[in-house]
Amino acid sequence: MHNFWIIVLVLSSMGCLEDAVESPIGATNNATTTNNTTNNATNNTTNNATNNATNNATNNATNNATNNTCLNVTCAEVTESVCRDGACASCLNHTDCAHLRATPLCDSGRCGECTPESEKENCDSHVCNPATLKCTQLDIAQQITCGECVSSTQCFGDAACFVEEDRGYCLPVSQISILCEFPFSEQELKTIESTEVLACGFSNISTGCATYSMLGQPCVGDIGCGGLGCAPPQIVGGDQYCTYECGATNKCPEGMNCVESFCRK
Repeated sequence: MHNFWIIVLVLSSMGCLEDAVESPIGATNNATTTNNTTNNATNNTTNNATNNATNNATNNATNNATNNTCLNVTCAEVTESVCRDGACASCLNHTDCAHLRATPLCDSGRCGECTPESEKENCDSHVCNPATLKCTQLDIAQQITCGECVSSTQCFGDAACFVEEDRGYCLPVSQISILCEFPFSEQELKTIESTEVLACGFSNISTGCATYSMLGQPCVGDIGCGGLGCAPPQIVGGDQYCTYECGATNKCPEGMNCVESFCRK
């Protein structure tokens, strides 16, 4: 026993016993520090990755929202006046055009200063041109059959405006009260407003409003009558004028009578 304590004292004086006792604790502390460092590095990496992903998603969402955002005031074209689904689009109603001061009314996807339905109010009872949606100085319901027109509202009575050789002419619309008589026959035609209706069109393709309007015009021979003929004078030296042959099926237009097989005044 005496020798044991001598050894302990010697070791203590040399510091070996303290090192021997503290070594396990130091190792543990070192291991803990290493673990903490590793955990911190892992947590920082994870947090950074999460933050980056969140920031990227936020930035992308913000950029997309910015790129897809438009306001009605930025949509200022008559054919693209309203912001819809992130882009300028055509109007569906008058509200979609209200911010365009010169063209506040919507008609068929376009903004204009008038519509055929509003022409009495917006055009001071004159015709609204459906092609331009602008007011004209043309009178409403004044053009008779084959009178030139830009809108069906120009045509008098049960008639509409139809395109023939790049011009508009008024023709009767076929209804129960209207019978299509020669040189007209019932046909399905498209109005200048692109509406398909039953109308009294010309029976003969060579006869149209340009020719029909020559009825009664002076002529010599058949020159200047288009698809019509130049009726022989009723008396020697009498006047000749453009007309067509008439009969039981070929009736004459209003203001002319069938005399000697020709429509005459």
